[in-house]
Amino acid sequence: SVTISCSVGGDPLPTLYWDVGNLVSKHMNETSHTQGSLRITNISSDDSGKQISCVAENLVGEDQDSVNLT
Repeated sequence: SVTISCSVGGDPLPTLYWDVGNLVSKHMNETSHTQGSLRITNISSDDSGKQISCVAENLVGEDQDSVNLT
C-alpha cells in the first residue's frame, strides 16, 4: 500500500482533485480544498509506470504535480 499526499493554495481558493488515469489497483481519496491524500492498496504490477497527478484548479487556471508508480 502507498499513500500520496498533496497540498495546494491560491487565490481564489483552488479545487483539488486526483487524476489517476486508468489505475487498476483499488484506491480511495480524501480531499478538501487545500489538502488531499490518495491511498492505493493491493497495488497491481499492471500499474507499474502509471502516472498519478494532484491537480489544483481555480478561475486563474490549473496546475498539477505528478508521480509515477514503480
